[in-house]
Amino acid sequence: MSFATLALALVPALGGEGPPEPGDVGGSGLALLAAKILTVPYDGAQFVDRGVVLVKDGKITAVGPRAEVTIPAGYQVLD
Repeated sequence: MSFATLALALVPALGGEGPPEPGDVGGSGLALLAAKILTVPYDGAQFVDRGVVLVKDGKITAVGPRAEVTIPAGYQVLD
């Protein structure tokens, strides 16, 4: 495999072409639903049952129980 072929093969993996993925910078938001989310707080519970994690622009914007975290319109939901 030539260097040029290898470089072209890596372009999609490096975020070169195509729209950004949900949760990535510039992409739509991403909501991850989980039966249990482990957290590392200074005080309080160490886990969240039936939780949701919201990710937008490559950053976690919210973590909490599904009953307390509203998933914004337009977010892709992964269960």
